Amino acid sequence: MPEQVTYDVEIGLIRVRAWGVDTIDDWNSSKEQVLQLHATHGANKLLVDVREQESAPSTLEIFDFGSDWPVHIRTAIVSGDRTRDEQFFLETVAFNRAKQMRLFEKEDEALEWLASA
Repeated sequence: MPEQVTYDVEIGLIRVRAWGVDTIDDWNSSKEQVLQLHATHGANKLLVDVREQESAPSTLEIFDFGSDWPVHIRTAIVSGDRTRDEQFFLETVAFNRAKQMRLFEKEDEALEWLASA
C-alpha cells in the first residue's frame, strides 16, 4: 500500500502521505486509519500529501469517496502535478456536499488553513 497514516501529537494533526500508484482500496484503508485516529485522539484536522502520487482512482471512485467523506474532519490536500486534476475533482465533490476539504500547492499554506479553524 503506497500510503502512510500518522498522528502528530504535538499539534494534534493526522497526516497521510501517498506515493506511487494509488487505488481506491488504498484510499479507503487510509480513511479507516484516519477515522480510528480521530476516535482515539479527537483529532479533526487532516493533512494529506499527494505530491508523489503517480495515479489516482477512477472518477466514479473519487466521486463516491468524496461524497462519503466525514463532514467533521477538516482536510487539506497538498497536490503534485500528476494527480492535481483528480484531487481538484475530489475537492469539488466534497465542497458541493458541505465537507471541509481544500486543495493546496504548498504545505505551509495547507497547515495555515488547518490552523485557522
